Amino acid sequence: MTRSLLAAVVVAIFAVVLAETAMAADDRHSLTVAYPVVWKTHDGLDTANAAQPVVQNLYDRIIGRNWLSKDLSMENQLLPSLATSWKQMSDTEWQLKIRKGVRFHDGTTMTSEDVAFTVSPERSKMKPNSFIPTIKLAEAIDDETVRIVTDGPDPILLWRLSTAVGHVVPKDYYIKVGAEGFAQKPIGTGPYKFAEKVDGSHIRLVAHDDYWDGPVPLSEIIFREVTEVSSRIANLLTVQTDIVTNIPSDQTELIEREDGFHIKSAVILNVQQMNFTYGSHSRATSNKLIRHAMVHSLPRQLLIDRLWNGNTTVPEGYNWADFGDMAAKTKLRRYDPEVAKALIAKAGYNGEPIKIAYTIGYYTNMDRALQVALEHWKAVGLNIELKGTAGWGWWDEKFEKLDGYIVSADLVFNDPISPMWNRWSLPDSSYRKGWSPTEDYFAAGKILTTSFDREARKRAWQTMHDVLMDQVPLIPFYRPAENWGVRDCVQWEPFPGNFMDFRKENISVNCTK
Repeated sequence: MTRSLLAAVVVAIFAVVLAETAMAADDRHSLTVAYPVVWKTHDGLDTANAAQPVVQNLYDRIIGRNWLSKDLSMENQLLPSLATSWKQMSDTEWQLKIRKGVRFHDGTTMTSEDVAFTVSPERSKMKPNSFIPTIKLAEAIDDETVRIVTDGPDPILLWRLSTAVGHVVPKDYYIKVGAEGFAQKPIGTGPYKFAEKVDGSHIRLVAHDDYWDGPVPLSEIIFREVTEVSSRIANLLTVQTDIVTNIPSDQTELIEREDGFHIKSAVILNVQQMNFTYGSHSRATSNKLIRHAMVHSLPRQLLIDRLWNGNTTVPEGYNWADFGDMAAKTKLRRYDPEVAKALIAKAGYNGEPIKIAYTIGYYTNMDRALQVALEHWKAVGLNIELKGTAGWGWWDEKFEKLDGYIVSADLVFNDPISPMWNRWSLPDSSYRKGWSPTEDYFAAGKILTTSFDREARKRAWQTMHDVLMDQVPLIPFYRPAENWGVRDCVQWEPFPGNFMDFRKENISVNCTK
């Protein structure tokens, strides 16, 4: 054996020994989470309910957020993260100072070019999104400064950068593999990096030990697909998993009564709702009296009491307490079958079928909620046809073949622009087709989205909310109260978002197995 070959063998053996020693020395916990489905993509912009638990741990945001703060103001919610500071230069220009020494999961160093690309129109063309419609230029002006220019005044730009759009991605790799390729093999700066995805089985993340914010608390996180609620509970109680998600409120007692386990709950920043598709005047639901009747004959408080143990609320329209003093003045439309019957008679309804689609088992409690709703809608004389499917095959033809469909919407920041403007007002919104808001609505929307005058924005939102309440393009059922089953040896707090965060500030594990 030559000296060079011998040296190579010694180096290889030494590397293996080091790796095995490092593994043996890593006494951090390997956390297992059971959740309903392994999602197909994990770009930083993927915000599907099933994607968010993974996405939250892969990426850091340009601007951070104090998710557990009770103070709803922007000044106290927003925190430095990948941007250490920011300054407004004019109504349309901001400059951000970028943190130095941050490494991506592939070992490359994050640059101001990466941050600029993440929120640039160039990226938006590769992966369309509705979070940053106002940004017309994002550029690195030096190694530590990014300049953002909007196409007009944007009073919530900082909020936008604290959402999924602020999940920073490596520019060169993203352009090389494209948005679809990146979503399958994502790279971020977060505390955990993508290691493996097996469709129908699991996703595995491993610690990113070059993480800029110090030691990573877990060696790995395994998100295991366990579709059935009963199976998830059994997985937890037999200690096959550490945390289980999506536990209906009426089944939490099965976990709480067992020693060594507890329930964590949070009313999340989301609303489960039915959208109307009333673009065709041949449909019964094109008459707003029928839409109002469906609201008045839906026992939403009963659904909350029976399905959520009374632990959540009904938002009226998209008016959330999280808006603070920006919330509009409104009254909850009461459950009143007699009012519903009078509206149906006035509309001249003659029994046309009203077809509503939903994806079976996707939203916690929604299957049962719809069965209750069906009974009450039929009791007032409405001919409702529910179409439940195993997947989302109905989505592309919803406006042509359906009268309504079940979805949810997130409050991605504490301002009425979300989700109302993003979801229902932009021309390319997936909800917008078929709804024609009034001129007053759009005039108010212009003020809401461009003014820095808070009082003017409050008046504008009141106008928009009044139009929403009159026209009823959607029925909010309730804000879901998510429940997680957790082992007692795992100290972890759920955030009100649709995700799970396993950074060092939010998890501590003292499990022997």
